[in-house]
Amino acid sequence: AAAAAGGATTASASAGGGGGGAGATLQIEMAELAAAAQAGRESRVSIISKLTRSMHIVLLAALEAAKKSSTGSFTGSEFMAEHRRVSRHYVSVHDPGEFWDVLQHTQAYGFIGVHAPRSSRPGRRKTETPPPCCYGPAAAKNTYSVQDIPEGEVESTIALLMRLIEQG
Repeated sequence: AAAAAGGATTASASAGGGGGGAGATLQIEMAELAAAAQAGRESRVSIISKLTRSMHIVLLAALEAAKKSSTGSFTGSEFMAEHRRVSRHYVSVHDPGEFWDVLQHTQAYGFIGVHAPRSSRPGRRKTETPPPCCYGPAAAKNTYSVQDIPEGEVESTIALLMRLIEQG
């Protein structure tokens, strides 16, 4: 699965119809799923529809951080800063513990990957890979990337997440 690269744009599938609430959210999700099925590929949107609002915010922050990066990857510190910015925008404040819990679940869904994580545990050999779901200062030094978002679908995924967060 390709990591999300900055600058990728694509036209988002239109859900049609107005209104708000769960009905409109479901309508948007179904339109996105239908477009994905027509494209003949597995849809990440089908997983997004199962995520909580907190996970939506984490994934949106990761996509925004990836867009700002020339490599598509970003440090845990950059990720947390972007998450704070997104959370403030949507008036959703999370404590750091909840942030890392939500991140762990998002990793479990296969969206966010951890690369070359550093461990704060003394005596660990440099060749030994620490567990991917680290917390606190060690996790802030990890390098992350967004995974399983198809090439060219970063912008439409961001737009979908923003709609889901606003309606959630």
